[in-house]
Amino acid sequence: MKLGKMLTEIGAVVCTSLIGTALSVLPAFAQSSRPYVVFVNGQGNCCAWSMDSLDERLKSQYGLTGNDFRFVPYSNFRDGGQSGGGNQLDWSSVDSQFLKDGEDFINNQLDRNRPLILIGHSFGGDSVLKLLPRINRRVQFVAVIDPVRTGGLRVSLKALNVPSNVDYFFNRWQENVPFPNDFGTNGSIPCNAKQCDQDSQNIARNADFSPRTTKCRWDEVTCPGFVAPNPFIGRRGRPGTKQVRVGHQDLPKDAFIQKDLGNKIQRLLASIGSASVESSTLASGYYRRSDRPEVYFVNAGSRTACHVQNPSQMEVYGGFGQVKVVQGDGFRSGTQFTRSCLCPDGLYRSREKPEVYYLHNNWKSACWVRTSERVDQLGGWGRVRLIDSTSRESLTVGRSYSDRC
Repeated sequence: MKLGKMLTEIGAVVCTSLIGTALSVLPAFAQSSRPYVVFVNGQGNCCAWSMDSLDERLKSQYGLTGNDFRFVPYSNFRDGGQSGGGNQLDWSSVDSQFLKDGEDFINNQLDRNRPLILIGHSFGGDSVLKLLPRINRRVQFVAVIDPVRTGGLRVSLKALNVPSNVDYFFNRWQENVPFPNDFGTNGSIPCNAKQCDQDSQNIARNADFSPRTTKCRWDEVTCPGFVAPNPFIGRRGRPGTKQVRVGHQDLPKDAFIQKDLGNKIQRLLASIGSASVESSTLASGYYRRSDRPEVYFVNAGSRTACHVQNPSQMEVYGGFGQVKVVQGDGFRSGTQFTRSCLCPDGLYRSREKPEVYYLHNNWKSACWVRTSERVDQLGGWGRVRLIDSTSRESLTVGRSYSDRC
């Protein structure tokens, strides 16, 4: 345990806050888009190897086979090896063999033209972080899930640093229960990667971001939906439901984390390869220059173009997999630029806040959805889009707003 539719109009409404959320798609690079993926377990061979939905997605999406994966423990770099020299009760974090063999394999044996993805959990996350400075090539994607260092501590991770040869660094931790022993400590790590994506996740979530729930005990009378039994009027009552809080070993298996990782890996690898496009052959779609991060939507019919503001807005439009990476500005030739792309109607929730908002009335109105029941009436949690907006104003700007739907 090493601790939508396609845009039919172009406008000036900004879907999310611009501060700190600039698109970070990396420039295209001339190499295979078929990644090599290393999963690193923590103590007792848990639990990065259990990220089954991410594993299957990568296999399906990029045609990967068993030879494109390496499943290793934190204490050595043997594919399918055991942590702690085979002792599953070994709580030490000795990873000298892992560092030595991992450095040799990545620097001297792995094809340098292949994108490299490293994913570690718990002690495995710590070993991955310590391996990074030894790697003398570009590392496209690094993910650590609730990483922990010797002694079962999180705070000492701050002595490490994610180097600048990493393109994307993903870090998630929980603050509910030990492991780690200092589970209440902020888990952010000094980071010099091109993009640093670090945050806590304390609620277990389904792939659509809706919270997982469970029935409360009868003595948990404050649970939402609780109805006390009353035999005098023949009411049987019912227990309420509560959100499931996620623990250290369950975090890598969380459905949303696995989907989120898959989406972000897809965005990154979508930047591989480029092509040129001339205005005479222009088709409606999403474009970016191979040497620039900005993404634009081009409407070939109206000859207009708008700027997609940030990654979460791109996700609303269907994801980075549809972005065409091209040479030069030919895709914008002869088009009228209309600033920021409109955000379509629908249900939205900020990553930082619990409130859900409903954008509706053909892009004109917005309101606050105050209850889960109302969310269900408007289509359900499966239709709530997660965005990077930090305020209600930045999401609903340009619309008539009501504080109750």
